[in-house]
Amino acid sequence: MLRRLMNTQLIAILLALSLASLIALGSMDGEQVVPISRLPSVDSGMIVTVVGILTDLWIHDSGLESLVVTDCQLEVVVRVVCSCGIASMPSEYISIGDELSVTGEVSNDRLPPTIFAVSDHVELERSSEDVLTMQLLASHWQMFVDDSITVKGILLAGASGTDPRLVALDGSCSIGVMCGSLDADHLAGRIVTVTGTFFLDTNLMALYIDAGDIMIVAG
Repeated sequence: MLRRLMNTQLIAILLALSLASLIALGSMDGEQVVPISRLPSVDSGMIVTVVGILTDLWIHDSGLESLVVTDCQLEVVVRVVCSCGIASMPSEYISIGDELSVTGEVSNDRLPPTIFAVSDHVELERSSEDVLTMQLLASHWQMFVDDSITVKGILLAGASGTDPRLVALDGSCSIGVMCGSLDADHLAGRIVTVTGTFFLDTNLMALYIDAGDIMIVAG
């Protein structure tokens, strides 16, 4: 979820730590690829690379950005504090559910671990439609409620007067799709990507995507 924070003390702390990170990142020769689950055992100050799925993002008034990145099983997380380098900041090109790689300095002063990085060392690896599966979305829905997401599945027409459903490719789960003014009748039975806001209908206690776009998957 994209958020803006206004906290002077927090900004001052993040700026100080970010400056230390910039100095440490001057030499990237010793970087190691480390699973997110192993970060708590890594010594603070080490430069590492992690790969994971973006589940949250904040923009600070200082220009810094804070990201929450989880492993592909959505079991463990790492916080990333990103300062501006030459490349664009993550919020300009990365979306919730995307897979990204981050290289930076680890801090294990508190849990979850934090990585301090510059924008040059945050890279998009795969878009959410190729990473965020229906199974992950259904089993870890709390991580994505009220986020804008893109997910792939089979669109099935609902019963008369009901919303269509997006079904996992293996048929293991499904989520309702609110189409609004979108004409989706001709897409029934097709493999599609749905982009929209993921939410919990508290009256029905059911998960839905308020679709802004539905596209047929090529091939």
